[in-house]
Amino acid sequence: MLKKKVVIIKDASQVKDEAAHDDILFWAGKEKLFTAIDELGKNFNEKKVSFINICSDISYENRVIFKPSLKMAKVFSALSEVVGEKPELTKKDKLVLNDDNGILFFKTVQQLLNLGMVADVVAKNESEKEKLISKMLSKDYKIRAKIRQLNEYILDLKEKMIDEQFDDSLSFLDRLVNRTNNVEKLLDRIVSDNILRIAIFGTKNAGKSMLVNALLGEEYVPTSMETYFPNVIRYVPSKNKQIRVEYKDKVYQFQSIGEMKEYIITKLKYGLMSNGSSNENLTIYYPSEQEKNSDTAFPSFLSRLFSIFLRKNNTDEIKYEIWDTPGSDMGGYDSFEAINRAIEQADVGIFVMDYSKYMQQSEIELLKVVKKKFDESETAKLFMIALNKIDLMLSDVSTVYSIPRLTDFIVNKLNLLGHDNVVVIPISALIFFYLQKLGEEYPNLRKTSNFYADLTKIFYAPEFEHMDRETQVYIQTLISYINSLRKLFDREKILNFEDVEKGTNFKVFKGYLLYILEKKAILEKRYSIALKIIEELLNLMKEIKKESTDLIQETFAIKKDMKEIESLLNDLHNKHEEFDSNVASGQLLRNYVESEIARLREYYLKMAAKLFEDFKIRETAEKLREFRAGLDESLKGQSAGTSKKLTLNIDRLHDELEKLLSTFYTEVETRDFYQKVKSFESDAADLLERLLEKSPEIKKIGQNSNLDSFESQSLTQKLVTIDEMIVDYSPFVKLKTIYMENKGCLSSLLLFIPNSIAYLLMKNNMVRKKENEIIQEVEQIILKKQRIFNSYLEELCMNLLENIESRKATLSQFYSTSEQNLRKLLREKNNDFAQKNCRMNLWNQIERKIKELGLERDLRTVLPNAESKKNLGISMN
Repeated sequence: MLKKKVVIIKDASQVKDEAAHDDILFWAGKEKLFTAIDELGKNFNEKKVSFINICSDISYENRVIFKPSLKMAKVFSALSEVVGEKPELTKKDKLVLNDDNGILFFKTVQQLLNLGMVADVVAKNESEKEKLISKMLSKDYKIRAKIRQLNEYILDLKEKMIDEQFDDSLSFLDRLVNRTNNVEKLLDRIVSDNILRIAIFGTKNAGKSMLVNALLGEEYVPTSMETYFPNVIRYVPSKNKQIRVEYKDKVYQFQSIGEMKEYIITKLKYGLMSNGSSNENLTIYYPSEQEKNSDTAFPSFLSRLFSIFLRKNNTDEIKYEIWDTPGSDMGGYDSFEAINRAIEQADVGIFVMDYSKYMQQSEIELLKVVKKKFDESETAKLFMIALNKIDLMLSDVSTVYSIPRLTDFIVNKLNLLGHDNVVVIPISALIFFYLQKLGEEYPNLRKTSNFYADLTKIFYAPEFEHMDRETQVYIQTLISYINSLRKLFDREKILNFEDVEKGTNFKVFKGYLLYILEKKAILEKRYSIALKIIEELLNLMKEIKKESTDLIQETFAIKKDMKEIESLLNDLHNKHEEFDSNVASGQLLRNYVESEIARLREYYLKMAAKLFEDFKIRETAEKLREFRAGLDESLKGQSAGTSKKLTLNIDRLHDELEKLLSTFYTEVETRDFYQKVKSFESDAADLLERLLEKSPEIKKIGQNSNLDSFESQSLTQKLVTIDEMIVDYSPFVKLKTIYMENKGCLSSLLLFIPNSIAYLLMKNNMVRKKENEIIQEVEQIILKKQRIFNSYLEELCMNLLENIESRKATLSQFYSTSEQNLRKLLREKNNDFAQKNCRMNLWNQIERKIKELGLERDLRTVLPNAESKKNLGISMN
């Protein structure tokens, strides 16, 4: 067989008719590939364009390493060079990309699929992932054994600590045990978590169900035309020969597929409709052992492939599930909850697009939602698009029948919508499934050279009328399809079974799906578990180191607090002793302070008495003079005297009394007892300020001391002023009364006797009497006010004494309470320090045990080099 030639073209006119049919064409022109194929159709027979081998060439800036099966690796700078080296690439041929750009990976895969090839295309960090998993699996038993030893060691430490009742330490040990248990579970998972889930998405009538049927090899799946189930249908292979359906904790068993479908279409469907939708999956367990044909039986074929791969890696055989999701455009149902659930569980996603819908808005919207959730997933998930129903392209007169053209057109449209990292594979699931079912029923059809002729004979045979309805549909559909296919060859080419099968492109689709399951999905699944193991081990060691670091800082802070507490306690104790000593020595005893205040009081009472006596003499003379002057004016007939107000002038007395009190206050503040109190108040205020500047625990002691700031207070602050005591002096009511009575009497006398006689009479008799009354009235008023002042000074002195005693009590309580609380806090700090030291010793023991076991060394051995760590997103900090 001649080796196919690789031809790079930049202009459609370069291609000759023969070359278009026999060579592998790599398009390197400026136009899009689908435009170039349209141009090729204009240059020669348009029908022959349908079968040319063509794709876009890809240049690799950082070059690509090509490792063909059983040959030495080579380095190339373009995809055309790789295919030129080996025109028929298979999954055994590896292309290692040196680019971090994910788009380049998808472009390479897509162009190889356009040529009908599935090769092992590996991104830059995939080989590092493979190495990491391989190392993890090789050290699985060692790490598992060491983790168990560490777990037992921690549990032993915990048991010894129970009597000491260090709750913090015990809870921390519990967290460490949880981490070691998690590591063990993850180590179990990396070996035993062997379930791969393939989720199928798409709108109504896109052909999801037929795609599932084509993968399973049997018509298990009822289409949306037959029934609609608004949740996920899971298809799980089983060794049981019976078909089982599980839904809402109930299990139903069936002997045949037809019996199962009938039940789902009738009873289950209508039961669901009447009870409302449910968020529970429906699971179908199908007998995988009944699948004989490896081409048809997707799971059996997959198991065979994986068994080789898994034996090499000491892991269990892979199990797989297909999750068929409801269409998002089914009226009356919200299917997005089921779709989201499938996305969370899926390892591989297949989005089924309908060729006949030509990317309608409903498909675009659903694709946007599904693709976005796949991209945002915590673990890398694989995603592909199956463009279904391409058999309808044969009847589409508006376009050239070319799978590469159709693929490139759809890919470019998806790129414009923002979907760059996608692989699109056109398929006809229905035609492929019908072919496989007929191939099972009529094995000779697979071997015949003229498939169409032999199929037509079956159709016209008398037995056709007696066949089951499904087989009749298979034959009629395939005859119609082959007739359309033959038109591309002007009915010249004789088509065999393989030619017809190739037109469905389903083998390329299934080959790529099996490839990503075998090479990619299981790698990503195990890699995500390996990363979690590494993360748990790193967190385990980091938590211990962090706890040790935190404990060092905490013990340092505790020691610092203890020193501050001891310093404060020492100063507070000294001041307390000094305070008690002064009180005990008599300098602040109540009887001493009371006698001192009493002496001051007696002295200032005498001073006040002299002030009042002087005021009485002065005011009596003044009032007599005013009275006589007024009387003279009245006798002389002058009216001015009638407006005279006979009152005492006490303003001057107020001023003199306030000066006296001011002197009293000043003298109080110079006394020893006052200075001592102020001194201890100042010391206490300083100590309080120091308390409030310290840690929150010490600050709290200061805040609870009930000690106000003494700087803003005076011993005499609570005493009222002199004005508050004597401002209520009443007017001279009696003096006014005397004056008014005399005025009336004098006026009567003036009418009958001469002025001189009347004056003498008044002066010698009545006036003398009235003047005596004025003198007595002034004396009584002054005496009354003097008593008020004396009482005020007595109260002032009493308040002063109580004020000093109250402050002494406050100071005593401050010293005692603060000293007591500081001592209590110091004891607590000592206990805390002892606990922290105990825990630090414990963590040191665990750290030594980890080093002794060599866990950290094992972990660093598993991890790749620094550059690879960066690529994989692993940090050892």
